[in-house]
Amino acid sequence: MSVKIHNRTRLRRFLENQLVSMEKGESNLQFSVLKPLLRQTVEGLEALDYGEVQTIFAPSKKGTKGYGSKPYTLRILRMKALGFADLLISKGHKKQVIRLVAGTFGVSAARFRGWRKSPNLGKTHDQLMKSFRQQISENLDWDENRVVKELEKTAAVYKIQEKLACK
Repeated sequence: MSVKIHNRTRLRRFLENQLVSMEKGESNLQFSVLKPLLRQTVEGLEALDYGEVQTIFAPSKKGTKGYGSKPYTLRILRMKALGFADLLISKGHKKQVIRLVAGTFGVSAARFRGWRKSPNLGKTHDQLMKSFRQQISENLDWDENRVVKELEKTAAVYKIQEKLACK
């Protein structure tokens, strides 16, 4: 019988092996800097297995207004929504793009416009978040049916995640 090992357990074991390898090697500056961080990470992963969130894994409260308990997931999905609008506009669909994308995501056009103007979304300097928008907007080879299908799929995930975040 095979036992399924969770990714968190696999990561913890990997980090523990890294610590052991570092301890066997020469002590250098890099090891002295990484050792406490690796130990804190291993302990934090162990604590998660017991239902405790230690500070290394505690979420930041910065910029999470309006995202409930899913700030990262919802921000990604909102960035993808902006990417769909960009893609449709670049394909020549100027009229009703905002209403189409907003309606598919189940939000008002005014709320969607707010996403576009937001310093956390449309006007962000966060390269990671920008990459999710670009991931969608650069799919110029998608035909209209594919764009609509992908838009609906992403919007369905957004609606589920938004409900979960606001419980």
